[in-house]
Amino acid sequence: QEDESALAFVKEKADQYAKMRRPDEEKLTLAYTLYDLLGEEDSKAKVEKKILRKFSDGTLALQKADKEFRELKDVDEKVSFYNKALKNYDLTDKTRSTFDNWLMSIARDYAKKDDWQQYEYYMDQVSNEVAVASNYNNVAWDLAGGGLDGEAKHLEVAKRLSKKSLDIIMAEQKSLAHKPASYTDSEWKQNMDFTYGMYSDTYALIQYKLGHPDEALKYQELACKGYDWNDKEMNERYALYHEKAVNNPAETEKLLSHLIIEGKASEKMKEQHKRLFIANNTLETAYEKLAEQLQWRANAAMKEELKESMMNEPAPAFALKDLAGNTVSLESLKGKVVVLDFWATWCGPCKASFPGMQDAVNKFASSDEVVFLFVDTWERAEDKAKNAKDFIESKSYSFHVLLDEENKVVEDFGVSGIPTKFIIDKNGNIRFKSVGFGGDNDALVEELSLMIELAGHRGTAVSSMP
Repeated sequence: QEDESALAFVKEKADQYAKMRRPDEEKLTLAYTLYDLLGEEDSKAKVEKKILRKFSDGTLALQKADKEFRELKDVDEKVSFYNKALKNYDLTDKTRSTFDNWLMSIARDYAKKDDWQQYEYYMDQVSNEVAVASNYNNVAWDLAGGGLDGEAKHLEVAKRLSKKSLDIIMAEQKSLAHKPASYTDSEWKQNMDFTYGMYSDTYALIQYKLGHPDEALKYQELACKGYDWNDKEMNERYALYHEKAVNNPAETEKLLSHLIIEGKASEKMKEQHKRLFIANNTLETAYEKLAEQLQWRANAAMKEELKESMMNEPAPAFALKDLAGNTVSLESLKGKVVVLDFWATWCGPCKASFPGMQDAVNKFASSDEVVFLFVDTWERAEDKAKNAKDFIESKSYSFHVLLDEENKVVEDFGVSGIPTKFIIDKNGNIRFKSVGFGGDNDALVEELSLMIELAGHRGTAVSSMP
């Protein structure tokens, strides 16, 4: 009865707003929304017609126009649509975002045709320069082959676009002109510093492929520093540029030794170090001993860093169904170290980390003290269980998947991005939180292994923890 009364009240308000003699767009749009929620399709259609008639350049009209634009496939049709829309709408704060999206869509189509004059013509009209810089960087990275091994094309175009992206971000670092309201000045400045590092990585790759290793090394150093030398793929490129630009194998070997000791080297960098070490020293056996020592020191350094980052907070309780329909609760796992990995089938970094996660699962498969749980969350599929099951089976992963269908557990754990992993000790306390994936499977397994050890696996002492 209370529900019926509430629905009647909502219907009354919708009718009131719809029949106002001098309605504004906001009230009519509210009536439109309420009718939609009530399932009153006829009333909704009448109000929609009224809104479009009275406010032909309003928010609803723009939404419908945007939907129509997105259905267009031909770039000439998009250009014609855009030019007509310019005559119907004033460029305001409310319309700018939509028009910017249309411009970038048109520009991307011209990029696919390698028509760079038209691409830049339409990109130059986009008002949000930070978005322009992002687009330039993405296109330039693709033209450069997407990495060292990829096939490059139009490198001079890529160089021009990449340099423009850097110039835009450098100006934004000073002006903060496009800072979102949700950011403080210092947060936005830090974001732009990080972005400048990422775009420097692109520019360095282009310079290297153009045959300018000195210039590549200069910008790659900016990129690596921007990421605090924590991105191993960036470090790989830096080490390669260093070897080519400096032309001093001993210096590059010394650089690589330092990065290996700090735990910031990939497998390719270790191979490069081995090659240089053998060429310089001619004693392969000496290298094997050195490599073992370096790895030990890297693990020791990582362990000390991890100790500094340890937490000691009660983990939120949960009980979720797995793919077999069984309920798994955190309470039932007391006495075990639990690795909780939040992921989704649409999440690229999540999926990229899974080969490494499978290695970690395999490593601890014989232990009854460690449990890995993969919490599928933030999914968009209608049948979330089938969606997750199909993905896991298609990759032959042996993961124990739980379904957070209401997105409650991910919220309870305060997750803001995925993949995010929590290491929970035997008493149900969170000891570590790890966000993202660095791209190195071996490093992922090593880090998880140390976290699991520090969380108390196999009786590891934790009395010295904060």
